[in-house]
Amino acid sequence: MGQNPSTTKSLCQPDVFKGMTDAQRAEMVQSGQRETLQPKRTLFLQGDPAERFYLVNRGRLKLSRLSEFGKEAIIRYIGAGEMAAAVAVFNGRDYPVTAEAVEETEVTSWDKPTFLRLLHAHPEIAVNMLAVVLERIEEVQQRYLELCSEGVEQRIARSLLRLMQRAGTRCANGILIDLP
Repeated sequence: MGQNPSTTKSLCQPDVFKGMTDAQRAEMVQSGQRETLQPKRTLFLQGDPAERFYLVNRGRLKLSRLSEFGKEAIIRYIGAGEMAAAVAVFNGRDYPVTAEAVEETEVTSWDKPTFLRLLHAHPEIAVNMLAVVLERIEEVQQRYLELCSEGVEQRIARSLLRLMQRAGTRCANGILIDLP
């Protein structure tokens, strides 16, 4: 933890960095803290104060939430190029979910003051983050519409298609969806 790379070569090129120069991306990476998580390691817990938000460089995180009855609901899996907890950090809230590494996972994290400084220096980051947030809102709206208007069979088929697109890899017999 706490490594500051001098290059962005090992970091994926997420949407939040779109339109930035190599030097700007390097500044972003150097301003953050990198950490490698082993499988099953918890990055943050639901209900803890959200002090840092994370960009997945490689690997996958499972974002889950416990109900008031103690039942775990998997909210989503995120992979390389995706961010977790940005909204909670910016709004000064607690983490709404628990993040756990599914496989060996490398993340870069920033605290709010550091990221605000970067946003002021590079406004295109804010525009890119807005696009990511709007995309997630659109996805939630689409899923809500599916819940309200489709039968169980259709929803299962759509879920399998989403999993195939997000986590599937082609193999000799079709597409393998590799989830724990």
